[in-house]
Amino acid sequence: SRKDYVEIEFFFEPGCANCERIKNNVLPFLARSFSDSYVIRNMDVGVLSNYLSLVRCLDHFGTEGNEDVFMVVNKRVMLAGYNDIAGNIHPVMSQALAGIYTGSTPDFQETTNGIDALRKRLEQFRWFGIILAGLVDGINPCAISTLIFMISLLSVAKADPNRILLTG
Repeated sequence: SRKDYVEIEFFFEPGCANCERIKNNVLPFLARSFSDSYVIRNMDVGVLSNYLSLVRCLDHFGTEGNEDVFMVVNKRVMLAGYNDIAGNIHPVMSQALAGIYTGSTPDFQETTNGIDALRKRLEQFRWFGIILAGLVDGINPCAISTLIFMISLLSVAKADPNRILLTG
């Protein structure tokens, strides 16, 4: 059955610059252009259940990018990133209100376990990449200067030399 409103899930993170741009630029545009024709569900990804919903949507739509903000319209269309949302929300909303994007896709299961989708994404990480990232992070100048500062602090505090060596 056709709804007379569009359901939008807005996945955001507090403090995210692009999320704030969506709130300040796109949401007021939606309110002016489509007034009472939509319902928006604010989904803070800092909440585990919302994050798992996002992972389930990413898996369903096959979204590979690493964007910081997402909108899902009627569980039929996913817009990823500020440019995609700002550039495409008007035509997607118009099509959804015209009945093109109504209801969820037949294969989108609300009961799909977000944990399974997350596990699937995590399995794509490779040990070599994780080890390489750790090595690169371990030799950055900030880590070295912090280590020197900590050893100096322990020396000034007259800590046991074995403890300083262990800390280093």
